[in-house]
Amino acid sequence: MRKTTRFFVGVFIFAVMIYSLDKLFINKAGADILYTFRYEPDNSLDVLFVGASSCYRFYSSPELWHDYGIASYNLGTSEQSLSQSYYVLKYALEMQSPKLVVVDLNTGLRLREPYAMARVHQVMDNLEKNAVWFEMLDVYADEGNKVEFLFPLTLYHSRWKELEESDFLEIANDNKGISYNLATEEFDLFQKAPDDYYEEVPTEVYDYLHQIETLCQENNAELLYVFSPAHPVSYGEDWAKEQGWINTLCTDQAFKDHFLNLCDYIDEAGIDFGRDYSDTWHVNIAGAMKITDFLGKYLVEHYELPDRRTDSAYDGWSISYDRYCLEWTHKLEQAKIVSEDREYYLEIFSRNK
Repeated sequence: MRKTTRFFVGVFIFAVMIYSLDKLFINKAGADILYTFRYEPDNSLDVLFVGASSCYRFYSSPELWHDYGIASYNLGTSEQSLSQSYYVLKYALEMQSPKLVVVDLNTGLRLREPYAMARVHQVMDNLEKNAVWFEMLDVYADEGNKVEFLFPLTLYHSRWKELEESDFLEIANDNKGISYNLATEEFDLFQKAPDDYYEEVPTEVYDYLHQIETLCQENNAELLYVFSPAHPVSYGEDWAKEQGWINTLCTDQAFKDHFLNLCDYIDEAGIDFGRDYSDTWHVNIAGAMKITDFLGKYLVEHYELPDRRTDSAYDGWSISYDRYCLEWTHKLEQAKIVSEDREYYLEIFSRNK
């Protein structure tokens, strides 16, 4: 009996050690977006966002909370393909019962076969291993590399030379998924692709679009597809053709009732291509505030979303918002940017409050 007890105690201690080392050694770049989602109280979020980096750069959940009382979380990750958006959403719906799901299709339409394993790890290494996680494992990993997902230490063990103080701390972020920056890059005015200028996307894209719609229906959540206005020069001809396909999708009877192409609302949102972009793919914090404000008005007008600001159960959200403001104003003070840009960010911030 004692030997059996010692054996199981030893196995337990070994498992705890492996789990702790896995958490220590994994690459934590971008980890906070998905990892901290687990701390949201069950069924407390009314809106979920999924999509690629354009999603977490364009849409600020703290701003939606402060201005409209919308409790939302942004689950966007770098280069998140449409298939990954489906599984991230499916994972999130195990814990949340949102009234609305927003899927950003910009850059997500390309399924990226074969999958970039680094980006898959960025998602899977930071989700809890539930039934959906193992479903993702079967989709994204073959028999040869399943071990590195099950035991990340086998992949990241050489990171011991790169470990920093932050690796030993609990992964934490109070920003509900947004990741912003304070860079500015100037571009010419936006030019929308003609409707007839496109190449058809793979049939798998339609499959995942319909799977996402079915998933939302099964969970009593409304669905809104959005297309964020990244500057087309970053994608060249291929992106223009993809954008042209998006234009046709807007008129497709199966999608047009729940599709918002933000490329059509550049002026209404007040986007300035000389100041509101950090690079050709993403907006900076000023652009995010403008796009989020426009989207917030649209959501309030078209969906029955509760204003949670007077609900005592959400008192922590106001505290989170205050931290978010302190964080980005501190970053603004520390940033090596010209005073003109600094003043512009402060102007947009105060204008939206």
